[in-house]
Amino acid sequence: MAAATKDTGHGASITFGTSALAFHWRKIGKVTKTRGKLDDSDLSNANGNKTYVFEDLAEPGEVEVEFLFDPTAAIPDIHAAAETITITGPVPPGGASAADLEGTGAALDVTQSPEFASNGLQVGTLKIAFDGKTGPTHTPAA
Repeated sequence: MAAATKDTGHGASITFGTSALAFHWRKIGKVTKTRGKLDDSDLSNANGNKTYVFEDLAEPGEVEVEFLFDPTAAIPDIHAAAETITITGPVPPGGASAADLEGTGAALDVTQSPEFASNGLQVGTLKIAFDGKTGPTHTPAA
């Protein structure tokens, strides 16, 4: 087994296929795909444990993105239709291409007005949910 490649997230990006949102991204959160379980325990369980069967379908995931708020840019439209969203990691050391995660999704939550403070940057957040209709699909780095 080859040694794992370790790297920071510096150089990662997120792109939007239709709206072409282009902020200065500060942080792209993790995307976690989840699958539920159904309790199939009954009165004959003799080992003291509940038993389960796993759901057929998984939740495709959500991601929260932090960006530097730009007062001259339009706020992302929370009512916009789903679009292709691509999260691209940095190219790993010695690598030729970056890993990416691509799927269709839309905004669930967006900063309408950032916090204003002396000696503080204006920061916003955008929460995106993948709809599961196209991906999200992970492509490993090369």
